Amino acid sequence: MNAIQLFTRSGREQAPTTAINGAPAYSYRDSCSRCGGAGGADKWAHTGWKCFQCDGSGNGPVRVERLYTAEKLEKLNAAQAKRDAAKAAAFEAAQAARAAERAARRAEFLERNAEFLARLGSLDGEFFTGLYEQMVERAYDPTERQVEVVNAEIARRAAKAASAFTGAPGERVTLVVTTDKVIDITPEPRPYGYSRRFMFLARDASGNRIVYRGSGAFPGEGEQATVKVTIAEHTVYRDEKQTVVQRPKLLDESLVAA
Repeated sequence: MNAIQLFTRSGREQAPTTAINGAPAYSYRDSCSRCGGAGGADKWAHTGWKCFQCDGSGNGPVRVERLYTAEKLEKLNAAQAKRDAAKAAAFEAAQAARAAERAARRAEFLERNAEFLARLGSLDGEFFTGLYEQMVERAYDPTERQVEVVNAEIARRAAKAASAFTGAPGERVTLVVTTDKVIDITPEPRPYGYSRRFMFLARDASGNRIVYRGSGAFPGEGEQATVKVTIAEHTVYRDEKQTVVQRPKLLDESLVAA
């Protein structure tokens, strides 16, 4: 009479060597869980290399596993495949639900920030392009500071585009100017007898850029006054038209804070 073929759970044919509750089984010695059967490792060289868990033998505990007939193994595999398929379907459904949720959030984000994104997308430059790509990719709302920066940049560029020259070179004109910034342009070390020089960045009543370099009477930073100047030249700086003036003379009106 032929003996019944028995298999391990992985499908390897195996003769029984013991039993579990009367069912055929086999025993084997597992590898040490700490050293993986090597008996030691170089990382333990400072304590003698040998694995203290298995005392250098590489052996782990003796384990006993059940054996199965081909018919039983086939049923077990079929049941496992069914569980795996159900688990995979549940995982895919969860993934689809999360994807749908992300898509819904993205659609809400795009609708909620459509105007701001259009404004941001109209700006070129590495900073603004990078900010636009990050916001669209991650779907996060802009901060108050980001909105402020974008609106300020759009206003600045619009002002540049609308900028115009004031007067004509050689013309003597009277302007109401407001100084934004004063920069000390005196060379250091200052040559003997060389007076201090400053660059005044101002705007006239129409918002056009006025630039004066020198040490004459001109409104200080944050001040507004009426001055008589001579138009020296017209220049363009960073796409903005500028009028360079010289020989300023403050008129009788007193300086006022802008």
